[in-house]
Amino acid sequence: MSSPQISSFSGARRQQNSSGEASSSSLESRIDSHDEFRMGGPGLLPPWPIDMQPASGPSASLIASLNSLAIGILARHHLVYEQIHVCQRYTVGDTPTAADNTLYIRLVPSGTNAAWIPALADLLTEAQKMRFVGRVELIDQRAVAGLCTFAPAPPLSLQQAWPAIQDRIAYRLASMNVNWSLIILANRGYWEEVAVTTVLIKARLPPRHLVHSIESRVEQDIDGYGLPVELAGDGLLWGVFSTVVFPSNGEPFARAGDSGAWVLTSTGDVTGLLIGGDTADGSSHVIPIKDVFSDIEQMPNIAPGTLELA
Repeated sequence: MSSPQISSFSGARRQQNSSGEASSSSLESRIDSHDEFRMGGPGLLPPWPIDMQPASGPSASLIASLNSLAIGILARHHLVYEQIHVCQRYTVGDTPTAADNTLYIRLVPSGTNAAWIPALADLLTEAQKMRFVGRVELIDQRAVAGLCTFAPAPPLSLQQAWPAIQDRIAYRLASMNVNWSLIILANRGYWEEVAVTTVLIKARLPPRHLVHSIESRVEQDIDGYGLPVELAGDGLLWGVFSTVVFPSNGEPFARAGDSGAWVLTSTGDVTGLLIGGDTADGSSHVIPIKDVFSDIEQMPNIAPGTLELA
């Protein structure tokens, strides 16, 4: 599946200014545009995984008006929608509030997202006039299931550097008092063709407003490798996890963190799942890491903190 051409935030802003249809720059600065397949505002969109429920409070009475508003503005910007909802969208585990009421628009891919920010600016301006309390979110219909995790295919140079990268990240996380569980290399994206090799850190998440600054600081520390960093919660494993392994030169798959993660030593690294195999008949099975951690605690013959994969 080919990915659409993506225009930058600054490029979209220049287009708006040249056309004379721009909203104020202060409004544009409140648009979360870091994700090329999902944008919205005002402010940051809730991170994945997302839960949904019906809108609440006075905003629930604006559903028909907001739907009509969205249809008109999308047509003006030549954007084709699949669905329009007024609902609450919030990160799983959070308690939704009035600020989570969302004008949620699933868009049909059009080959470019150049019109997204101008459309968002118009939607935010008009929704505010209607006294709508909440967010507006535009999302590519291919991305609605959320971010997925796929097996990485790092070059040999990155495989060899990975233990040192892990050590550097662990040091930085400790200096920022981040209570982490796993540091792994994974391909992250809405589907495999657009997935990007990423440092995925599973941790007890700090307040949301600190997450981006922590990710940015870790990225600065490993800037020479060009790897994006994603800080995700360690309360549950979510996404599509691959069963593919890649050689690790005998280095640990994951280092123990402050919150008690196990150190896994193996002939290959796995992203999120352990693969059990029977060499006699060639059969195999897949087990979530967290389940194996629970089981291994009951095995006295295995050294604490270490699991050998045959």
